[in-house]
Amino acid sequence: MSPGPISTPLYDKLGLKGDDLKAVLNSIKGMVPQGRFGEPSDVAEAILFLASDESRFTVGADILIDGGLSL
Repeated sequence: MSPGPISTPLYDKLGLKGDDLKAVLNSIKGMVPQGRFGEPSDVAEAILFLASDESRFTVGADILIDGGLSL
């Protein structure tokens, strides 16, 4: 599984504040074709799929959860 930028507290740990943090977050969002950060639930849905019977024939796949960033 390859998640892209996901909205988590990770970005609060960059040591940036206020406008500097906002600028970095906007820059990251600008690289994502969907124009937003993913939500933890976006990753959770993929995990649920892999843990379900629907994925029983899935092997060796890398699931990109990045809003199109890697395209």
